[in-house]
Amino acid sequence: MKPSRHAASNQTRRSSATRFSSHRLRLLACSLSLAAPAVSADTPGSPWWEQVSVEGDLRLRYESIRKDPGEDIERERYRGRFGFNANLGDSLEFGVRFATGDGDPASNNLNFGESISFDNIRVDRAYVGWSASDRFQLTVGKMKNPFFRSGDTPLMWDSDVNPEGLAAKFESGVFFGSIGGFQLDYRDDGVESWLYAAQAGAGFDIAGASTVTAGIGWFDYTDIAGRAPLYGGNARGNSLDAGGNYLNDYDILELFAEYETKVGRWAVVAFVEWTHNTRAAAADTAYSVGVNVGNAAEPGTAEWSWEWRDTEADALIGVLTDSDLADGRTDSRGHALKGAYRLTNYMSIGATLIFSEYGGFNASPTDFDRVMLDVEFDF
Repeated sequence: MKPSRHAASNQTRRSSATRFSSHRLRLLACSLSLAAPAVSADTPGSPWWEQVSVEGDLRLRYESIRKDPGEDIERERYRGRFGFNANLGDSLEFGVRFATGDGDPASNNLNFGESISFDNIRVDRAYVGWSASDRFQLTVGKMKNPFFRSGDTPLMWDSDVNPEGLAAKFESGVFFGSIGGFQLDYRDDGVESWLYAAQAGAGFDIAGASTVTAGIGWFDYTDIAGRAPLYGGNARGNSLDAGGNYLNDYDILELFAEYETKVGRWAVVAFVEWTHNTRAAAADTAYSVGVNVGNAAEPGTAEWSWEWRDTEADALIGVLTDSDLADGRTDSRGHALKGAYRLTNYMSIGATLIFSEYGGFNASPTDFDRVMLDVEFDF
C-alpha cells in the first residue's frame, strides 16, 4: 500500500510544510512518552498467557452488482481477520491484527479465485495504547479509528480504515474528544501526506432511557492538491487537474448528532452527519441521515438499518469513504438498507441492499445497485 522508506535523498525533496508537520508529530509523541510510567518486565501477577486475548472473524459473501451503463457483476467474496491483545501492565496494551486484502485501505475483501499468498494478508492493526487514567488514553501505531462516527455511518470513514499515527482520547463527564496526527501516504517523490484532526462532543441523558450526542470535528489533510491520488492513484470521485493530480486541498468541518432510545425491547438510534470541505470552490458538502434498530449481539436477536447519503465530488477524500455505496466513490448519493440475525454465539447471517448513483458532477451519471448476502463467523 505504501512504498518503503529507502533513500535519504528523498527526504531532501519533501516540502517544508510536510517536514514541519512530521517533526511536530514526532515531538508530540516523545513528549507524551516521557510522561508515561516505565514498564516493568517483572510485574507480578498472572502468567503472561492469561493477559492475552484473541479475536477473529471470517465473512463469506455473495455479491451482485448492476451498473447502468456498464457490465453487471456477480462474485463470491471473503474477508478474514485474526488478532490478539496483550496487557503489558502499568496501563499499557499491545495489539496486532492481520487481515485479508489487496491494498485497498477501505476494504479487506478478496474474491474467490484470487491466489492466496502473503501478498493477500496484511497488518490491519499494530499499536500500543496507554491509559493514563479512566479519562485519558494515548495510542500509537496502526489503530482502530479513534473518532466518533454518528450512528456508525461510513460517510467519512469506511469501517475497514485503520489510521496510522498517534491519537489521544479523553472523556470528562458528558464531554469527550479525540485528537491525532496520521500519515496517509508516502509517495515515490518523498512527499508525505498527513491528516491532523480534532473532534469534540457531548452526550446527555434525557427523558429516562434516551440519550442525545452531538459534536464537531476538524480534519486537515496536508500535501493533497497537485499531488497524485492517495493509495495507488484512484481518486474515486474527487476532482483532478489536467495532470491527473488532486485539484483541491481538503480541510473538512464536521457536525454530527445522534439520538438513542428504546421502543419496547428494541434499541433505536437516529443520526445525522454533515461535512464541508472549506478548501473546495464547489461540490464541497456531504451529509448522511439514518436509523439503526436492534442489536444482533445474542443468539435469536436481530438488527436492521436504513441510511441515505449524499456526497458531493470534493466534500471528502474518496479513497477513505464507504467502499460499498456507489462503488466507493464521492460525487454520489443513495440508499443503504441492512439487516442481520444472530444464529449462535459465533455465527450470524446478514443482507445489504444498495440503490445509488454516481458521476453526476462530472457529467457521466451511472446507476449502481448492489446486493450482498453474508454468513459471518466470529469469536
